[in-house]
Amino acid sequence: MLKVGVIGLGMMGQSHLLRLNDSPLATVTAVADPITGRREGTTVVGGNLDLGQSGLDMGDVDRYSDGADLIREADVDAVWVCLPTPLHAPMSILAAENGKHVFCEKPMARTVAQAEGMIAAAKANGVGLMIGQCIRFWPEFVYLKERVDDGAYGKLRSLRMSRVSSCPTWAAGGWILDAAQSGGTTVDMHIHDIDTVRWICGQPRAVQAHGWNQKCTDGIDVIESVLDYGPDLAVKVSGGWLDMPSFGFEASYDALFEGALLRYNGNWERTLVVYPSGGSEPLYPEVSGDAYVREVDHFLRCVSEGQDPGGVIAPEEARDSLALVLALESSVRIGEPVVID
Repeated sequence: MLKVGVIGLGMMGQSHLLRLNDSPLATVTAVADPITGRREGTTVVGGNLDLGQSGLDMGDVDRYSDGADLIREADVDAVWVCLPTPLHAPMSILAAENGKHVFCEKPMARTVAQAEGMIAAAKANGVGLMIGQCIRFWPEFVYLKERVDDGAYGKLRSLRMSRVSSCPTWAAGGWILDAAQSGGTTVDMHIHDIDTVRWICGQPRAVQAHGWNQKCTDGIDVIESVLDYGPDLAVKVSGGWLDMPSFGFEASYDALFEGALLRYNGNWERTLVVYPSGGSEPLYPEVSGDAYVREVDHFLRCVSEGQDPGGVIAPEEARDSLALVLALESSVRIGEPVVID
């Protein structure tokens, strides 16, 4: 059983802690957060999704105010880095240099150079590194990936994805609303669907995006992206943070194949529906499971068995998805397409 330390107990850190506590593959022996209530389990952090953070049980764990102290002093085999984005690279590198396996929340880093440093540190020290691009474990998106791969409905002809949320006001100190730190909606949220498109369709030839401010941050809050895969596949991805607290959160996709239309909306009672060609009745595939449990178990199982935890999402893949959203950000600034090398 792996001994794990969780660094950062905001929305995602708390949700991972709950799932680690339920896993037969790990025991949480240490946590770190500068806010006393969080590391004591008395302060619960919400967000745009209900991930079950209520009822936190910190148990008998070592508590640190600084993640660096946890890495250097705690008896742990692996660490979960769930800190603000600017701290992902330095904390992950420090953990690797101290021989700890690293699970790091998305986005991997703020810059590609930082992501490269994380990869190099993991390789140099022989530890596993996995980035929490959780959509690769989301049942409805896994179903889409499988249908593209097995060709059950013919070729994919068009794909539209959308992920829109009210302003993320829950982060401690409001760091996520500072676009210089978080990268704004492009780096923090749009990266979910951009990474998913890369996973399903591969690397595009070029990208073009339009973006604007919607009073959440001082940067890009809403972005509309077109990814060029040539004449046989049309891909458009929309993302945004809205200064509209009553909106909440919605994620969806429409995937048009030669032989069917697949539609997903996380807010529907039946989240996934398939409309086959030829007048057949709609199908409602059985999809279930907690994506966060799946990614936690994947990392723990791989590390426990001495395997590379990057089988579903290699750190190089996460780095390339970061590079792609930064290219989209560049396209917004220059008002032109960006060719992907």
